Amino acid sequence: MTLPVDPGPRAARRVLSIDSAYDEDTVEIQRMRDSLYAGLGGHVVRLGRTLTERGTVLEVLRNADAEGRPFSTILVTSHGEPSRVLDTNSPDGLLLAADFPEDELRVWAQGRAIHFMCCDTGAGPLLTRLSGLGARLVVGFEGKPRWHSAEGRQRWREFDAESVGVVIDAPSPEAVSELRARWLGLLEAWLPTAAPGYAEDLREMRQTLRTMVIL
Repeated sequence: MTLPVDPGPRAARRVLSIDSAYDEDTVEIQRMRDSLYAGLGGHVVRLGRTLTERGTVLEVLRNADAEGRPFSTILVTSHGEPSRVLDTNSPDGLLLAADFPEDELRVWAQGRAIHFMCCDTGAGPLLTRLSGLGARLVVGFEGKPRWHSAEGRQRWREFDAESVGVVIDAPSPEAVSELRARWLGLLEAWLPTAAPGYAEDLREMRQTLRTMVIL
């Protein structure tokens, strides 16, 4: 049984962080989140490397629900494909996919806020299915969060920190949409004076934010 999740005060919220990719770019995001998670103390459970396996994640979610201590937020950093989250430890290399059984998707979704920092996962029906199965908020990307310059990397780190903070503290599509709109304005302001490599990162980031899925 999956219990409805009341986010409650920040100190009482429980966050499940699933970090299944270990290339340089995703590790950079995971490092940035360390300080953010530190503010939540023991209320963050991090699954990395072999612990990201599909069945293990489901077991962690179900056990927390059964104990009456459900996770209000799930944060995923991984590689992705349209409507899929990839994981080398899981059967067929898939941690999550739109065509998984409804009961399994419902375990992920019911009453939770879910944030995917994965390329392409927002393209296709996966995020819509999770929303329809009871997720209070689903955020993902149709495009590819990526960078080539140190400045571009820093901008993505800043945006990720702010967006994850909103997903934890104010989990609503309206709050995430407001954050995106503010950042699109910042990108436009930074572009005219940016060096060529940094400017290309800003243009790519602008396009990626424009195609964010926020449900």
